[in-house]
Amino acid sequence: MLKVSDEASLDSNKINIDEVLNRIGDDVKTPFQNSFLQECGYMNILIETIVADLFSISLAFKGELTLTGEMEDLMNAIFLNKVPPTWEKLAFPSMRGLNSWLDNVKQRLDQLNAWKDEPTKLPKVTFLNRLFNPQSFLTAIQQVKSKEGIELNKMTIYTNVQKKLYWDEDLQEPKAGDGALIWGFQVEGARWDA
Repeated sequence: MLKVSDEASLDSNKINIDEVLNRIGDDVKTPFQNSFLQECGYMNILIETIVADLFSISLAFKGELTLTGEMEDLMNAIFLNKVPPTWEKLAFPSMRGLNSWLDNVKQRLDQLNAWKDEPTKLPKVTFLNRLFNPQSFLTAIQQVKSKEGIELNKMTIYTNVQKKLYWDEDLQEPKAGDGALIWGFQVEGARWDA
């Protein structure tokens, strides 16, 4: 998961945005790429904070740093399996315990790492519930479609529920301008009418 052995491990967990921009090249960035680049920025800030906080605590345990009240609050939150408020402030809304929350951070990081390998393509399926700002991605869908001459403020998102799952081999990627395949919509107090 996240390594905390030294400050050098910080760079191994962060997404190198400059490298992603080099892979995109001189082409004009699409709204999807802008959305994913924003997500990478949010993730980098979160990872940097988590690793720096844990590294400070490890230095305090070694006696190389004075233990502060903020560090004690952080350790208490970790002990109680709660997301520390400093991390929660930089992250996504969640009611999860710390263990589940860190697993979710890893899944979000995995999605971004998969995208950064081929940043010129939209992922076959985007896990909407693994984005810090899902509204940005939904707006990107509208922006791509608006290039066909439709006014952005007159557009709405249309959702077509598929019976296929994201891991099905025969799931076809959407054509440019047709939208995106999304996984992660949740319905509470109702069900899909098959």
